[in-house]
Amino acid sequence: MKTKEIAIWFIVIAVLIGGLWLLVSAVNTPLSQSAPGITNVPGVSKTDLVTGSPSAKVTLIEYADFQCPACAVMHATIKQLQGGFKDNLRLVYRFFPLTNIHQNSLISAQVAYAAGLQGKFWEMFDMIFENQDSWSDSSQAKSIFTDYAKKLGLNLNKFTSDINSDSTKKFITDEQNEGLDLGINATPTIFINGKEIQNPAGYEEFKKLIQDEINKN
Repeated sequence: MKTKEIAIWFIVIAVLIGGLWLLVSAVNTPLSQSAPGITNVPGVSKTDLVTGSPSAKVTLIEYADFQCPACAVMHATIKQLQGGFKDNLRLVYRFFPLTNIHQNSLISAQVAYAAGLQGKFWEMFDMIFENQDSWSDSSQAKSIFTDYAKKLGLNLNKFTSDINSDSTKKFITDEQNEGLDLGINATPTIFINGKEIQNPAGYEEFKKLIQDEINKN
């Protein structure tokens, strides 16, 4: 083989290796790891889904998708934080279903909102996240969610009607569009007292972020 041909083959191999490395890096980079920078997130409104004291020193706003595995992990962490910080931490949940990649993201959002219309949003919120593996890839997700509604003692006729109502779909779509307008493109996207944060690696790191914010006030 001529020297020129050998050189060309080396270049081709180098390009292929470089392309493969970029592909692997992209696949293994969580959507949630984009650099934070959004500072104009809307404040808490009367239509928001909120739990925690209005006088809490820290308000955590989360744009999330019930079918997102990273959101389920974050849910467990936030629950632990709520237990530790109690009245100093308020949680605001905003819908951001990734319907292009998650087949049950929209129906799960509709189910949670419908439960909320009967005063059981946070109870359904917990059940959906804590049992994500049971319904995530199921073609019978709606039936599974109906079983959750039964366990919560919801009026099933109203629950079913609210799931399919235009007002439910509009509420979810409006929150998602609000997130898109802000520049959100991944879940979970989290704000602490109005400032977007890089998603913490674990509980202790997140705990420190919350404590540091409390210490400022």
